[in-house]
Order: sequence, then structure tokens, then C-alpha cells
Amino acid sequence: MKVALYFPWIYLRGGIERLILELTSKSKHDWTIFTSHFEPENTFPEYKEKRLIVLRDVPVTRNYLSLINASVRIMSQKIKLDEFDALVVVSSGFAEFIAFRNKGIPSVCICCTPLRVVHDPIISKKFLEEKSFFSKTGFSFFKKVYCYVEKLAWKRFQKVFCISGEIKNRVVSARLAPQEKIEVAYPGIDLKRFKPSGRREKYFLLPGRIMWTKNIGLGIRAFNELKAEGKLKGFKLVVAGSVDKKSEKYFSELRELMAGSPDIQFILSPHDKALFKLYDNAYAVFFTAINEDWGIVPLEGMAFGKPVIAVNEGGPKESVKNGETGLLVENNMEKMKEAMLFLAENPEKALGMGKKGRKEAEKYDWSHFVEKIDYYIDSLSEKNRVGIENK
Repeated sequence: MKVALYFPWIYLRGGIERLILELTSKSKHDWTIFTSHFEPENTFPEYKEKRLIVLRDVPVTRNYLSLINASVRIMSQKIKLDEFDALVVVSSGFAEFIAFRNKGIPSVCICCTPLRVVHDPIISKKFLEEKSFFSKTGFSFFKKVYCYVEKLAWKRFQKVFCISGEIKNRVVSARLAPQEKIEVAYPGIDLKRFKPSGRREKYFLLPGRIMWTKNIGLGIRAFNELKAEGKLKGFKLVVAGSVDKKSEKYFSELRELMAGSPDIQFILSPHDKALFKLYDNAYAVFFTAINEDWGIVPLEGMAFGKPVIAVNEGGPKESVKNGETGLLVENNMEKMKEAMLFLAENPEKALGMGKKGRKEAEKYDWSHFVEKIDYYIDSLSEKNRVGIENK
């Protein structure tokens, strides 16, 4: 079957961009990717080999005016779907608006999260903490309008795949879709690409997109404090990830945090080979994100046989087994320091967690995710055939 896939922004090396690549590469169906903003030089190079159509540009900036502009452009965008059997919308907010003008074929949503700043109470609270009264009032108005339009768009989806139980809970809480329409499909990893060598150098790896929701400052501050206390001797911290324009200010703040510390290293936008080498040589993997939607980083860390330290919120609560494959800790400095120190001082336990993690990671091969999507698309073909026969 021919399937059209829409995601508004493909310009980073993030989890959603990886999900789209894996799905369209491993599925048995014929996919065409549609996007409203494409930066081939900043995303995975494999996109250059994909059948990809760039639509009218949608801004990636995140002020109210830009978001209104993006919403209107996505809502008014018409895609020529005459030759397609299904439309799959990958959404983390706003993408669902494409369903308004694109009807006539079954529509499916792969929900990576409903718009987090609206539907994730932890992120919403953090976002509003330092805002002025006028900013909070403006956000309240934006939220009401957005939620109204969002619900109208979601009514057009026949099926919703959520990438974790956490995301399913957000969708249900927001009343965007009934439970019977929703299925959890965990994104995964390609285990054949993860070949742990067993090497362990004395550094903690903190990988992922560099943005405020990833809470990277917590990891840096915890590491700095332990070093100042004369602990973690010989250990380093490596932060590896990409920075987009809207996160440049946050990145500058992180650089100030690490100023004067020779034991912290930033590696910007590493390609897969370099990133995998960092994983393979690491002592342990850090994942500090706030209430993460799912989190590929813990899976990648476990696949390389590394213990994972993750904040005990969101997706990692579903993938990391506390005390077995890693440590789930509260989102505060002292608990993070305790976890780092525990692994550093107990190398045999850290090694044992890593071995169990590798076994746990085998549950999350990409094939399981792709099979669920393919199975549903196959069912659409069967429904259409039965419908024609019954006419």
C-alpha cells in the first residue's frame, strides 16, 4: 500500500526523526514523507535517500506569533493524496492540524506527545515559573484556543498509536481520543547496530538533544558538586547532542556551568558512528530529561551494556528497571549525586546492571514497532476490500 507520512519539521537528529527513518525503511509498505521544513544538513543523512516532498515552509521558532503562523499554514496545507491509501501523521503538537484539509483516505496518528507545554503538567509548570503576569495570561488564552482546535483535528484520526504509556495517559487525560482507538507502540532500536565491546572508560555519557526539557544542567551541576567534594576521581562527563536555534540560549547557559571544568566535554551533533563509540566506551549513561515522552537514550545505553541513571518520570519508568538495569532517581541534585557516586564506587554492580540492560533492550527492537503499524495499515486494505464487496 502507498502511505503518505506527514511531520512538520525535519531538521534535527532526534528521536522523532529516527522514528520516521526506521518506520519508512523497515515497513513493507511504500512511503512518501511530507514535511513543511527540511534541513538536510542538520538531520540524519539517510533522509537524502528518501522520497521526501517539502511543502510550504513553516517556522520553527517558538513565540506566539510564529506558532499562530505555523498553525494556520499547517491547517491550510493541502497534500495531493489521490495515489495514497492512508495518511500517517507523526505528531508532537501542531502536526494534527494537517488533517483538516486532507480527507478521503484513512488517517492515523503516531503520537509522540500532545503539545507538551499544554498537556504535560510538569513541563507546563516549569515553563510558566519565571513568566510575567501578562505572559501567563497570554499563554492561558493560547491554551484555550489551541485545545479547542486540537480536539477538532483529532476527531479525524481512525487510529492513534502512542509511543509510551505516559503518552497514552496524556492523550486520554486531554480527551483527545477514546481508549478503544489507542494502542501503545514503543519505538525501539536496531539491535544489529549495537555491538558492545565490553570497554569501560571512566566517563559518564549524557547524550540527546540539548534543550531545556532535557534538564542537562542537573547532570552538569551534580557532576561539578561531586568533583568539588573531591569525589569521582578520574571520571569525566561527556555531553553529546545537537542544538537548534531555539535552544542556543540554553546551550550558552550550559557552557557557563561547565566553564573552568576540564573534566566536562561537549560534543555537538555527533554522527551515529561517533555517538555509538561514545556509548560503547562509557562507564554509564545519564538521562536527565523532565517527564520524558519515551526516551531512546536509555534503550541505546542498555543496548551497549551500560547502566542507566534516569529521572524517575515519564517514559524511563517503563523502560529502566530500578536497581536491575539502572537507577531511577528523583529530579533533584542530591539523588542524582548519590546515583553517580554509587555506580562509580561499585564497578561490579554497574557491570551487572549493564549486562541485564542489554538483555532488557532486546525487547525493544524496531521490528516490533514497525509490525504494529504495518498490521494496522494492512487491516485498512482488508476493510476497504470488504466495503467494496458489500456495496
